[in-house]
Amino acid sequence: MKKLMTDLIAAIGAVAAALVTGTFALIASTMRRENNEAHAENTVLLRSIDERTQRLDDRTDGLVVWSARHADWHANKGDEIPQP
Repeated sequence: MKKLMTDLIAAIGAVAAALVTGTFALIASTMRRENNEAHAENTVLLRSIDERTQRLDDRTDGLVVWSARHADWHANKGDEIPQP
């Protein structure tokens, strides 16, 4: 009878451990999947921001070149360009 009770308690403990471990594994898997999806969404967003920032940078570079040429044009005409 004592052996039967010991075996029963061991079996219940094994089932409980399996349930707890399985539950944590399921939660971890779900969180990992959601985390991967969030990373993918953020990667797309960051690439979009990078592309827009690069376009602004290119346009700013063009403006700097134009401004320098325009300042030279004024300088060659004898116009005084006020300095900030």
